[in-house]
Amino acid sequence: MLTRSPFSFTSGLVTLLTLGCASDNEISVQRKELRTDEYTYDVGVIAVGERETIAVTLQSVAPGNVKVSSITSSDPDHFVILPSWADVDSDDDGVADELMMQRGSESDPTQEIVEVNFRPDEEGLFRAQLTILSDDSTTKERTEDDLGIIRVAIRGVGRTPCADVYPKILDYGKRPAGGYFSENLTIRNCGVAPLTISSFQVDGASSFYGASATPIYIYEEESTDAEVAWIPSSANPESASLRVTINDPDFPEGIELIGNSCQDSKHEDWDVDEDGWRSCAGDCDDNDANINPSMAEVSNNRDDNCNGDIDEEQDTSLDVDGDGYALDSGDCAEGNPDVSPDGIEVINGIDDDCDGIIDNNTERFDDDEDGLTELEGDCDDTTPEIHPSREELDNGVDDNCNGFVDEGFDSFDDDRDGYSEADGDCDDNNPWVWPSNIEDCDGIDNDCDGEIDEVEEGQNDGCSFVVEREETLVDVVPDSGCSSAAASSSLWITLLGLVLPWSRRQRVD
Repeated sequence: MLTRSPFSFTSGLVTLLTLGCASDNEISVQRKELRTDEYTYDVGVIAVGERETIAVTLQSVAPGNVKVSSITSSDPDHFVILPSWADVDSDDDGVADELMMQRGSESDPTQEIVEVNFRPDEEGLFRAQLTILSDDSTTKERTEDDLGIIRVAIRGVGRTPCADVYPKILDYGKRPAGGYFSENLTIRNCGVAPLTISSFQVDGASSFYGASATPIYIYEEESTDAEVAWIPSSANPESASLRVTINDPDFPEGIELIGNSCQDSKHEDWDVDEDGWRSCAGDCDDNDANINPSMAEVSNNRDDNCNGDIDEEQDTSLDVDGDGYALDSGDCAEGNPDVSPDGIEVINGIDDDCDGIIDNNTERFDDDEDGLTELEGDCDDTTPEIHPSREELDNGVDDNCNGFVDEGFDSFDDDRDGYSEADGDCDDNNPWVWPSNIEDCDGIDNDCDGEIDEVEEGQNDGCSFVVEREETLVDVVPDSGCSSAAASSSLWITLLGLVLPWSRRQRVD
């Protein structure tokens, strides 16, 4: 780098003096000053693989027009300066490469926008500096070509999105053909990056479809319900798989959709008499709780046990199906060898283990009676104190089933910057605050040392980006032209006061 060239300044000095003696008209040195509206620009948290554009505002605040020659990024892979900022083609190659900003003032600056596109390609904190070169006449730091240098910080966070979905199966129960029926799919943001739902697509029966308009955005700690509709084409079982296009790479590939499916459903539609038996599981009269495969046959002119015989003599001590149990010893479905007290409960609408409960100990049953099954988001269906609606406690357990343990407490790194409050993080909700971090000019204590926006000696980032400027001559107006000795002396003295500091500056790297 080189400070202002004495030659270029002297040339300007001669011009000014010549103009000063040419007439009694007003003489002014038009100061050129370029600023940005911030010293540090924060893009925020962006999902890995996505892009976000932030506007850097340039301001012309002095009487002279300012020409911006170049704007560069120290990390062009992650912070891309879009070419829309330039409006002048200086080399006639058909591409604009400079920007001419008209004069402005402190109270009414001329403003132009520079768009910077943040492109995180992995998880982490990204930080860069923008270097802006112009013919600003006030900046102390200059190039060898005597262009003023302005630097600003720009930063952003890349995070992998996380989405929870429940239930994993949408069960529409028993419905007539032609009607419109809908169920809600709840999607929760379990991370810090915004979730984006781009579309819903159905593989299988075309009678199912996503009814909610897209795109849908879900921000940190928020959830939303998406409507999935079904118009049955008949009374026959129908099924499909719902694919949700979302920016979480680990999101489940498909959500199962079922309707009019007695065997796969846990819907109450299939057990009208609430006797624990469904028509598809052997209940031959679903309007009478005293008729089902577990009942003993009595003389009443009806088929009590649904075996096809009426009032037959029945020896309840016999193991007819060979499963090791008779009705007297606990078999609740004599005639089905897969159903007995030793049976294994599976999702089939049958009380396989004869404990009086259908499909318990499976992911479709609310075993801990907290209102949610495993398919509906309960990550521990044996403990009623653990479910998605639960408040997180400081107990070493994921109480709210969001995949994190003890978030919100001192031991957890809530902002994912590598430091928790227990590690000395003085603001665990801001990823740009942690011990030994770089101090940015953003009005906060980035390094947790109790000071805000301090500048370290020799530091070449953070608050050292604050631009140092020269005092310059502006609007010098002689009272009566060159005939006024007092005005002429005042002009000489003022200009001399400016040129002497420049003559003492040394070349720097």
